[in-house]
Amino acid sequence: MDNEPVVVVGVARLPSGAPSNVIVLELQASGKQSVCTDVSIVPCFPLLQRLLAALLVGRPLGEVDSACEDLASRYRGPFQRAIIAAIQSIVTNWSGN
Repeated sequence: MDNEPVVVVGVARLPSGAPSNVIVLELQASGKQSVCTDVSIVPCFPLLQRLLAALLVGRPLGEVDSACEDLASRYRGPFQRAIIAAIQSIVTNWSGN
């Protein structure tokens, strides 16, 4: 699996009134260190997805939660806690690998 891409998913519940009940965050990684190479988020929030890509791409999957503090200072809105929870879910899912 050294160079094979892997996708890890994090899920979190969104606050009521959101366009969906949950947010799904997918990170693709590859290489020996499983470095994040791509980010996808559903439902799609294009600017948030770009911000997440800027913060997460290039980080090893086991360390993506270190971006949560940067995210909290750069993303303001009702979905902030859910996004952070989804990132932490990815770390949990990855470490259970």
